[in-house]
Amino acid sequence: MSVTKLLVVDDAFTILSLVDNVFKRKYEVIKCNSVTEAINFLDNDVPDVIITDLNMPGVSGEEFVTYLKSNSRLEYVPIVVLSSSENASTRIKLLKLGVDDFVQKPFNPEELGLRIENILRRYNLKSIAA
Repeated sequence: MSVTKLLVVDDAFTILSLVDNVFKRKYEVIKCNSVTEAINFLDNDVPDVIITDLNMPGVSGEEFVTYLKSNSRLEYVPIVVLSSSENASTRIKLLKLGVDDFVQKPFNPEELGLRIENILRRYNLKSIAA
């Protein structure tokens, strides 16, 4: 059985490092510090879950979500938005675009892990390792 791949897109090195350190024992964590870097990765591979920030220079997380949902090869990949935004209208807009979950920064790594496991279970993508 292949390892579950998490693509993490955030311009903050600390967030990329934290997610990698917390989940690298359980998942293959692919870290990208921009949407452009993530799209380059996605040209060749499809992760099991995408975790993305909203507020990034260049292409925003919202534009990235729109790109993912308009791409027939990527539209069904589950997306978790990890953001410091507390704006309810932004969260609602993202949920309407097809985002699967929204986690507020600063985040609890255990909560993020459980949300990822629930998404994987719901999508029946991989069996969840203990």
